[in-house]
Amino acid sequence: MDDDEIITSVDSLLILRRILSLEQFTDSQKIYADVNGDGIITSADALEVLRASVELPTKGNIRKKIFTCSLVFCGSCIHNH
Repeated sequence: MDDDEIITSVDSLLILRRILSLEQFTDSQKIYADVNGDGIITSADALEVLRASVELPTKGNIRKKIFTCSLVFCGSCIHNH
């Protein structure tokens, strides 16, 4: 979410701040933040990012999704765009 290509707790915090309307996300950040692919950015997404940041198991391949998904081309993303 913070465009540094490293998943950290800061990314999880940014998602939580977005949920509270304290942060504005670009369209691509919205796609990356919706890690479970349900179309809604929630605390569940923040939790998955936080789990990934400390290398705990997650429900999906967050690293692959975050770094291969793009608004222009998406070779392995779970979203349809």
